[in-house]
Amino acid sequence: MASATVTVSSDSADLLFCPRDALTLALQVDAKLAAGFYRGSTILVADRLKNTNQKISGEISKSIQMARDLIEDISSAGELGSAQAQFENAGSAIVTSMTNIVKRLLVLKGKNRDVTHKEITQIADQAKEIYYSDFAVFEKVNKQLKTLGQHLDNVNRVLSNQDLVEVDEDMSLDDF
Repeated sequence: MASATVTVSSDSADLLFCPRDALTLALQVDAKLAAGFYRGSTILVADRLKNTNQKISGEISKSIQMARDLIEDISSAGELGSAQAQFENAGSAIVTSMTNIVKRLLVLKGKNRDVTHKEITQIADQAKEIYYSDFAVFEKVNKQLKTLGQHLDNVNRVLSNQDLVEVDEDMSLDDF
């Protein structure tokens, strides 16, 4: 069963209803009415399709540009291979450092004694050091990928006939 949602922008309005059977009969009997009705329906559908296509095209164009900018930023910052090596090195350093933290925690747990404030502070400082030194490499690309993802989400929203969401400000890797 078809349904519609209508929002009225004034304090008073008259709602007119024409049952489907009555409309079908009127369109069969009156050729001019049918021609006008179908012409108007066609124009309405064409306009909606055109607007939807423009929204999709705009969001796809933004997504493509974001991807190109990201690749260009990474390439101009020292070639893609160099960026990949930097990510791999940072990732390896993070895993190694986190493994060392886990080992220290297991050793402390195995001693069957209360852990001192100093020991916890040292481990926390080590974790912070990892975050502030190595995670910055990933944060640069993460922000660009997030923005790209938001543009692509907007493409899905257009296809689902939903309102677009505001996309975080586009940024370059040079902004960091």
